[in-house]
Amino acid sequence: MKMGNHFVFILNPNAKNGQSLAVWKKVESELREKGVLYEVYQTAAPLHATKIVESVLEQPDFNGIIVAVGGDGTIHEVINGIESVRQPVTCLPVGSGSDFARGFHIPRKGKHFCKWLTESRFSLEAIDLGIFQIDTSSGKFVNNIGTGFDAVVAGSVNQSRVKKWFNKWKIGKLVYVYFLIKHLFTFKPTSAYITVDGQIFSFDKVWFLTVSNHPYFGGGMKISPASNPKDGVLEMTIVHDLTRWKLLFLFITVFWGGHTKLKEVTLLKGNDFYIETTEPQPIHADGEIVGKGTFHVQIKKAGLNLLKP
Repeated sequence: MKMGNHFVFILNPNAKNGQSLAVWKKVESELREKGVLYEVYQTAAPLHATKIVESVLEQPDFNGIIVAVGGDGTIHEVINGIESVRQPVTCLPVGSGSDFARGFHIPRKGKHFCKWLTESRFSLEAIDLGIFQIDTSSGKFVNNIGTGFDAVVAGSVNQSRVKKWFNKWKIGKLVYVYFLIKHLFTFKPTSAYITVDGQIFSFDKVWFLTVSNHPYFGGGMKISPASNPKDGVLEMTIVHDLTRWKLLFLFITVFWGGHTKLKEVTLLKGNDFYIETTEPQPIHADGEIVGKGTFHVQIKKAGLNLLKP
């Protein structure tokens, strides 16, 4: 398939507490050395990446490739600026978790990324997207969306000052585990009422529920092992009716997907989900807090044109 001859990098200078800048400088040096045509834009505030992408794509006859430089939050903002399903997009993963790159097998080291990008060792693949609606706001997600305990943890991770120390010690993916334990003894489960493709379900003492497009969340946790971003369906994982200590055990097993065998874990799949909880809970999409309360999720089959090795 014919693609543009240049790349547009959307750089989050704060990703991984500023380490993204050092990674970008090395990548940029190699791009210049190999004569690759590119542009780079730096984000300056939350949601800025979405606005940059929208502005870039308004250019007449734009035929380039959008590259998010940052973590899952950056790719989340970038995809929310893309309307055309034909627009190629990829990422240079420089985040604490980088679940997007993990789920789509994109090299997580700058030198390997440059190699496959500059030597054109890539292909385009149409993958599914998730669409969510919360009250009057809406958006897209590519990894997962969820509510409850995991959203509380995600919110704390994003706002935390200790995150930079985890990244400095090169154990950034464990920051999620740190806040998981911190909130374990204070979070209060709630009841949830869920409609999946017209079928109604109810659950008591729900700790969290997640709708997934690919297996990973929280920095490598295999929350939904069966998820495939090309199969035209989304998978929901509901964790309910278990003690705090068993929840801790669950999060140990989730790294290899062992939690799916527990009786307190219910797995559903479908194209259309409506989620309501007795007590309004925060909602995250790709690890970013996007609202609170009741929400609606649908799949957009083959909704993103992903550039990958």
